Amino acid sequence: MHDKCAQNVVNSFADVQKGLRGSMSRSGSNEAGDAVRDAPAPHWGLWVLIATLASAAVALWVPLGRVPVPASDVWPGVGLLVAFVIAERVEIHVEIRRQSFISTGADAVLVVGLFFVAPLVLLIARVGGGALVLLGRRTDPLKILFNLALFATETGLAALLFRALAPADLTGPQAWLPAYAAMLPSQLLGALSVLLAISFAQARPSAVDLRSVVPVVFIGGPFEVTLGLLAVDLLQREPWAVLLLAVLGAVLALAYRGHAALARRHATLNEVYDFTRAVVAAHNGHDALALLLGEACRLTHASAATVHLVEDRPPEWPEMLALTTELGGSRQGRRNALSDHAETRPRGSPADPLHERVLAGESIVVPRGTQDPTMRAWLDTRGVPDAVLVPLTDTREVVGSLEIVDRLGDAASFTDTDRRLAETLAAQVAVAFDNSRLLDRSLYDATHDPLTGLPNRALFLARTREELERARAAVAGPAPLSVVVLDVDRFKDINETLGHQSGDGVLRRIALRLREAVPAGSTLARIGGDEFAVLMVDPCADVDAVDRVEGLRLVMQEPLQVDELTIEAGATYGLAIGPAPGVDAAGLLQRADIALHAAKEDPGSMEAWRPALDTASPRRLALVGELRRALERGELRMDYQPKVVLGQGEGEVVGVEALVRWQHPELGMLPPDDFVPLAERTGLMRPLTTVVLRVALAQCRKWLDLGCRMGVAVNLSVRGLVDPELPALVATLLDDAGVPPEALTIEITETTVMSDVTRTLPLLRRLADLGVALSVDDFGTGYSSLAYLRRLPVSEIKIDKSFVQDMGTDPGDAAIVETIIGLAHHLGLRVVAEGVEDQRSRDLLVQSGCDVGQGFLISRPLQPDRLEAWLSVGAGEGAPSLRAPTRRASHA
Repeated sequence: MHDKCAQNVVNSFADVQKGLRGSMSRSGSNEAGDAVRDAPAPHWGLWVLIATLASAAVALWVPLGRVPVPASDVWPGVGLLVAFVIAERVEIHVEIRRQSFISTGADAVLVVGLFFVAPLVLLIARVGGGALVLLGRRTDPLKILFNLALFATETGLAALLFRALAPADLTGPQAWLPAYAAMLPSQLLGALSVLLAISFAQARPSAVDLRSVVPVVFIGGPFEVTLGLLAVDLLQREPWAVLLLAVLGAVLALAYRGHAALARRHATLNEVYDFTRAVVAAHNGHDALALLLGEACRLTHASAATVHLVEDRPPEWPEMLALTTELGGSRQGRRNALSDHAETRPRGSPADPLHERVLAGESIVVPRGTQDPTMRAWLDTRGVPDAVLVPLTDTREVVGSLEIVDRLGDAASFTDTDRRLAETLAAQVAVAFDNSRLLDRSLYDATHDPLTGLPNRALFLARTREELERARAAVAGPAPLSVVVLDVDRFKDINETLGHQSGDGVLRRIALRLREAVPAGSTLARIGGDEFAVLMVDPCADVDAVDRVEGLRLVMQEPLQVDELTIEAGATYGLAIGPAPGVDAAGLLQRADIALHAAKEDPGSMEAWRPALDTASPRRLALVGELRRALERGELRMDYQPKVVLGQGEGEVVGVEALVRWQHPELGMLPPDDFVPLAERTGLMRPLTTVVLRVALAQCRKWLDLGCRMGVAVNLSVRGLVDPELPALVATLLDDAGVPPEALTIEITETTVMSDVTRTLPLLRRLADLGVALSVDDFGTGYSSLAYLRRLPVSEIKIDKSFVQDMGTDPGDAAIVETIIGLAHHLGLRVVAEGVEDQRSRDLLVQSGCDVGQGFLISRPLQPDRLEAWLSVGAGEGAPSLRAPTRRASHA
């Protein structure tokens, strides 16, 4: 068993000879092999250890060398030497982490030698057999010195102890215990020497490394001693019977090898599965390739791996051309050293014939000791003994290569199994990149104009929101920004005269011209048919913003060439300056649009927003006093829009959303957008919230009394959500109405949550503690993320109708919706789709696994009596009954 531990250090010394992997050479070389060739010298402690073992061996063999050697020991000694050579050549690899423990049966041979030959003959057989094997493997001289010194010391210690403890008569059981007592210290010495050598070669052994010695010494050691004693007993009884034991040992060795291969294959499958999950979760392409390199080294037991990417690869792959990792030491002490090389490998380069074959789609194994001259030259150039090269292929072409070099251990080399494993890892990374490209393409299509490639209205508003937040959070005070909306003059005439194809060409040329004209750091978007918007950040003052618009006007006045015609297509401009109190991104864009409409009275001019341009302001001001009286008189009414299950349980009504309306005595029915902003700015938000919740909960109680168990959802605004008294108010109203908390869902928009996280998050948690369900409304229009939702106590998201309405005709919207559904389900959230208005969209939602749908296709918002009638005449097979209670449905 001692040579098992000694062989382990052979593998450990692979790292000694290559500079103890753990740091990446940054010498400026373009080849990963240079990091191997320029390795530092072995640690001085290794030389001290070898000298110590050699000195101990001399001290042990001085008394043993005086023992007479009978002439009859010569042929048994030759037999032992042959047995040691065979035992060393027939190996059983036991791989623990990145170390390879090798069981050879040499300890059993050593036990036989203790009984049948003089100590000096045993020493010559043990050291001579080990030397023949090591030289035959072309082992490094430093490794040979260590192993021979360790063999001599272990053999001397075992022989000295056995001669001191064994009885004169070596036949029978009385000699067995001395054999165990002699071999155990020898095996322990070998294991500790190996660990000490590893500590010099790589790093201090971890607790796991130390624990790995226990089964090697105290289980494997006695097992081999027992085999040796069996052989001794057989030889003492009938020398030829040892052949039976040899056959049995061979069968057991082959069986174990087969079992170990199956176990490694199963473990590798689990590792590949974990690797696939890790690649999917990687944040970027660089991280995915780093995972590939680390797992390629670990699973193939290699010292280093490199990814080479071709220059003309697809854009979603990382920008660097080469990435290398070199691994060494125990896993706990190991660190991946990654280095981006400025290495160029264009297609068709003749500098590296093997990589050219790989770029053509071929996988190559370059084994240790290959006789192929091309492969031999390639290995010599890199200073490595063996390698595996496989292509990195996406769905369209080969984009690079994965190069794995230097399998640990002198006896082992890369095989086709390693090649297939490397191909599997590379394929998983390629699939991840391809999926990432498809997702990025879908997200891009959803946020960009397909004609000009510019951001669309949704992305423009999102960036405006970000800049407003940044401006308001500035330490030196709000930093000004401006929004410009421009409308192309006479574009309708161009379309009607030259056709829509020429009109599209005009828009593309205008987009290119504006890209060059807008200031650096600005956002240019196409927000309508012939309307463009520009977000300009940090103008010094209003005058500076006006000057910048003037620069755009000069650019737009230049003639355009379309179909050999010269066209003068100017524009009219509207300007709005922000941030302004109570004005969000949509409000700022609306102000610019109001200014644009005012400027259209003089085509080609520019108008900046001012309060006098907002013709709706006097009406809104008059509505403030009327709204206060309306709250007192009960002029507000609630409509309820049902939400139904999609897919399995199709049509089951799971709840309703309460939508407030104002029945104005003069202006008629007013939507919430006409009076909720007024309530937010005039201190009426709490009374309005109280009325809406009281009416909705009273109606919910009425339905519960009728046996109709439907939850009700109420949407809260920003001001309502930051009211610290809101949780207490909700608890009181629930108690007054006699409605269980789980029957109420409070809907909040992304903008509401993100506007003031430090204030809204504690309130949301208090509401959740009451048992009230929380839902994120209009998801996809704000700037939060599904990952951020994990911090919020929400159970549901509602996809904004702007994505759902066009699913049937816009593949981009369909991809966005499908992505949101999948990620939300992964986080354990229920998904409600708003704006389901056609059967095609509903079918796509069902296919995507959406849980609940809401929209005009199902039902318009209805008054309570009409909703009850709708339920009674057939809302769906799973609709709640108005006469008899059904099972409790999930609350919306």
